[in-house]
Amino acid sequence: MYDYSVVFLEDNIFNPVKLGESSFLSFPRGKGLRYLYVIQLNGVICTKNPFTKTPLDRYGNDFYCTIPADILNDIKNNKCKIVFDYSSETNDALVSSQILVELIRNTSKQYGLQKKDIMLCTGNLKSVKEHDEFYIAISNFYFNLITEDNDLLSQQRHLIKSKTSREKKCLCLMRKPRPHRLSFAQILFKQNLLTDNIVTMGALETHNKLFGMKSLAIADIKNSYTNEFLESLPWVADSNNLTVADALMSTDKEKQLYLDTSINFIIESNVEFSGIELDITEKVIKPIVALQPFVLLGQPNSLQDLKQMGYKTFDRWWDESYDTVASSKIRMHYVVELFKYIQSLSNNQIAEMYHDMLPTLEHNLATYKQQQQHYLDDIYQTLEVMFDDK
Repeated sequence: MYDYSVVFLEDNIFNPVKLGESSFLSFPRGKGLRYLYVIQLNGVICTKNPFTKTPLDRYGNDFYCTIPADILNDIKNNKCKIVFDYSSETNDALVSSQILVELIRNTSKQYGLQKKDIMLCTGNLKSVKEHDEFYIAISNFYFNLITEDNDLLSQQRHLIKSKTSREKKCLCLMRKPRPHRLSFAQILFKQNLLTDNIVTMGALETHNKLFGMKSLAIADIKNSYTNEFLESLPWVADSNNLTVADALMSTDKEKQLYLDTSINFIIESNVEFSGIELDITEKVIKPIVALQPFVLLGQPNSLQDLKQMGYKTFDRWWDESYDTVASSKIRMHYVVELFKYIQSLSNNQIAEMYHDMLPTLEHNLATYKQQQQHYLDDIYQTLEVMFDDK
C-alpha cells in the first residue's frame, strides 16, 4: 500500500471549504515519490440555485481549475494524481447536476489529462462507481474524521449500565434553519415540547447564505412561520450560548450534551429523495460514536439504508414505520408523535430503555469503525489501480 503525500491547490478562486489538515486525504505524509494534488470542492460551487452563481456562470462554460506546470510534469511521469475532493457533500453531483463533471472535464481537456490521472472522491454513499472520464472513490468526509472519544464512551457506558436518569430527555441539534427544520421546530414550540429537552436552532438572519437568498427571499420564508416563533430564535443549548455544534464533535461542551440527554432526534439536511443519493451526514454519525439511540428524519428509507449498511435501529422500542413514507411532511408528523411519546415516559423508564439498548449501541459503534476503514480502503485501492494503469 502506498504512503501518499498531499499537496493542496493554493490559488483557488472557488474559495471552497478550507479543510486543510482535516481533510480525509491528509494521510501520514511519507517521503515516497507518489503524491496527490487535491482540489477541494463543495456544494456552493457545484450546485445550481436561483440566487448564487457557479464558476461556470461567472467565468464561462470553459472554466477549469489551475494546475501548476511542475504538478503536470509529475502527472505525466506517473508520480502524481489529481483528486477532486467532494467528500464533504453527500448530495449527488454526477447525475442531478453536471457542474462538477463539467469542471473536471474542462480541467482534463485544458491539460490533456487522462482518466487514470483523475479521481473524484464523493460523500454520496450511493454514488455510481464508474465513469468514462475519471475514477470514483466513495469516502464520506465525516465517516473518516469523526472518531470515538474514549473518555466520553467510558462516561456514557457508566451512565447506561447504572441506569442513571439524565438531566434532559431528548437532544435535537438544528444549527442551520433549513425550511423543514423550521417547520419541525415551530411544531415543538407551539406544542410546548421544548421543556426537559435540549433543542437548538439558529436564527434565520444569521444563515441567509444557506439559502443563497436576498432579503426578499428571507421575507418570503418568514411568512411561513409565526412572529412569536421567529422572535424566539436562536435557541441555545446552555447558559454558555452553545448554538453551533462543531462538525467533527470535537468540543467538550458538545460532548457533554450527549451525556445530559438520552434520545437523539436527528433532523437531517435533506428530507427529500432523488433515488440517486444517500444523504447521511455527521448528524447521524455523532450519536453512533456517543452510544446514543436516535430517531432520524431524513430521506425516506434512510433507516432501511442504515440497516443495509450493517447498523441496527430502534424498532424494538418505538415504531419506525414512518421511515418508508414518501411524504416528508407526513414523516415529520410521525417524528413529532415520537417526540411526544418520549416526553410521556418517566426518566426512570427512559433509563431502563437506554440500558436495554446498549448491545445495539455497541454494535453500531463497531460497525461505524469498520466502515471508516472500508472507505479509506476504497480510496487506497482506487489509487493503486490508477498508478498501476500504464
